[in-house]
Amino acid sequence: MQTGEVRSRGFEFSAVGKLTSNLSIIVAYVYQDVKNVEANDETLNQWPVDIPRPRQMASLRADWTWHTGAIAGLGFGVGVRYQSAVAGAADNSITVPSYTLYDAAVHYETRDWRLAVNATNLFEPLRGRLPVVGGVHLRQSTHGDRFGPIQLVRRLCDPAACGRITRRFRIR
Repeated sequence: MQTGEVRSRGFEFSAVGKLTSNLSIIVAYVYQDVKNVEANDETLNQWPVDIPRPRQMASLRADWTWHTGAIAGLGFGVGVRYQSAVAGAADNSITVPSYTLYDAAVHYETRDWRLAVNATNLFEPLRGRLPVVGGVHLRQSTHGDRFGPIQLVRRLCDPAACGRITRRFRIR
């Protein structure tokens, strides 16, 4: 069914930085206000539901890597991702609740190689305990495994000379 006209307003912000020589962060925030401004049914002035659109999303990731000493090259990272509630019906009578996800990583780097193990969505409820409305699971994990593939990355040249040109290998 056509809904007429949709208006979208909002903004995005992201920043990447090194707080110390060992600690780097990435922070991001998105706000969007999307509304059906022309429609001939109950969707007028409602949040569109053709694809899930949260009003707000935010993320923060921190990584600590040692560059000197006996454990030079070893590092770990933690992250948090937030998504606000999403409309679940055309008239916005059903709302899919907001959620927060937590991630972690451990990695080891040498001049030419980087080995990393990532864990995503650490505290997700077990399947079967997800919120259900009308017999439909409202939120499913996008990953079947909590632990992503082990990544082995080979740098093809010196990063100072040519940037981050790499070849990735995934170990399952």
